[in-house]
Amino acid sequence: MKRLLYVVHGFLFAAIAPIIHYMMIAGDRVYESPGRLVQPIILAVVLYLILIASAAIVFRNLENAGVLASLLVLAFFYLWPIFDSVLIALVVGAVLLGLVARRFEMLHIHLVLDVCSVLLTGYYLFLFLSNLSSLPLQNYAHLVIPVAGSQSSQITAQDRPDIYYIILDAYGRADMLQQIYGFDNSAFIQGLEQRGFVVPPLSRSNYPRTILSLSSSLNMQYLDGARQVLGNSELWWPLEAPLQNSQVRLFLEAQGYRTVFFATHFDETDIRNGNYYEKPYALMPDNLEETFIGETNLDLFSDPLSNVMFHSSVESFRKTILFDLETLPKVVDIPGPKFVFMHIISPHPPFLFNANGPISFKKNAIVSIGDGQGFGGTASDYRIGYTGQVQFLDPQVLNMIDALLARSSQKPIIIIQGDHGPGMFLNYSSADDTCIYERFSILNAYYFPGVDPASVPADISPVDTFRFVFNHYFGAHFDLLPSVQYFSAEPGPFQFEDVTDQYQPNQPTCSLPQSSTP
Repeated sequence: MKRLLYVVHGFLFAAIAPIIHYMMIAGDRVYESPGRLVQPIILAVVLYLILIASAAIVFRNLENAGVLASLLVLAFFYLWPIFDSVLIALVVGAVLLGLVARRFEMLHIHLVLDVCSVLLTGYYLFLFLSNLSSLPLQNYAHLVIPVAGSQSSQITAQDRPDIYYIILDAYGRADMLQQIYGFDNSAFIQGLEQRGFVVPPLSRSNYPRTILSLSSSLNMQYLDGARQVLGNSELWWPLEAPLQNSQVRLFLEAQGYRTVFFATHFDETDIRNGNYYEKPYALMPDNLEETFIGETNLDLFSDPLSNVMFHSSVESFRKTILFDLETLPKVVDIPGPKFVFMHIISPHPPFLFNANGPISFKKNAIVSIGDGQGFGGTASDYRIGYTGQVQFLDPQVLNMIDALLARSSQKPIIIIQGDHGPGMFLNYSSADDTCIYERFSILNAYYFPGVDPASVPADISPVDTFRFVFNHYFGAHFDLLPSVQYFSAEPGPFQFEDVTDQYQPNQPTCSLPQSSTP
């Protein structure tokens, strides 16, 4: 029984640490599903077992080893306020027990640690379970519905082309970039067309945010189910499942396709459960794990492990973007038909490149990843940073396409698309104060071998992309949907506002003074 008292507090401290962190940081609960706690909990427990085993070897007894292991867990896994509170309780409790017993024993320290661990576990587990019980979990399966579109014939194995779905985050349409940013992007568009791409001139995004836009395009439907089920909810993580296991993915897997996903370090689109997961680092913690490491003393190991582990830094983000661009052509060598999905967080902030290449930053510089009001600089800063990043990205994308086509024995399907436009004049609180023309105008380029370019609608939007692909290449009969634009305001991101009629190039908010703050 005593041996159990020596180890139970360390085990509980380790197991509950990620849950405490999750409950203390509201942003984690908005973007990260409770299911993502499984891996951090396993990691924390495994690290504790390593610590207790190592300490037992050093001290050659479990009594001293248990205290040291628990203190190390508290020191590395906990935010300082909780660490300090437990330490104070430990000193006071051990002294009081010693006074009562009239002698000091190591058992007193273990008893205090056991009480503290049980109280912490009970309190935060109660908060966590209460939080779960308030969620309509049983309805989340209905956020998207199976799309209606019969498949009349199945193509033969040798005719199944590889499909590449490449998202360039916030890449805007050429005419909008010319009008609002004063940036001529015609050379890039001509480069795409010379390589056989069709670039519909009137394409618009259906939603202004990545999670919504890709949930819609990868499930080939508008998100009416999300609006009905989630209502006024501020939670984003319920859309994780529709993104990770989308209708497009299910359709292609049924046709014998293998899936290849690329790392982005943006959990909703960082899909890891495919046949292949291409990543620039051996260790790719998800957003919750990385935040947990960064908020605790585990961050001490980030720099020593910087060559093998992603952590939020300019170099890590930059390396991920370059890795994705350089690695995509190599997946051609994977045998069999493939569905390849790559989400590059560029030209969206952070602005890490300009026309000349990587931008130099001072050590520990804070680099903005926000759009609009969250950018933190002026509209002029945004415009200069955004257009510089586009200038860097354009030749990289063309080189990637050239390498991809050169390595492909059979012509693939390639879709290069902005999930939404840039956000220099974006106000998430109000569609009236947002430049709808800027935010919804997107690059949309299709390499469709054997398809008449004239058959591609000039105003095709992402919701119809795979409906069109499956109709023309797989004998399906999906109806094409009208192009509709829905704004998503805060704090109710699923209360969609139809702003299709507000999409005007001469909208007043599209011509704000360039010196104004977005």
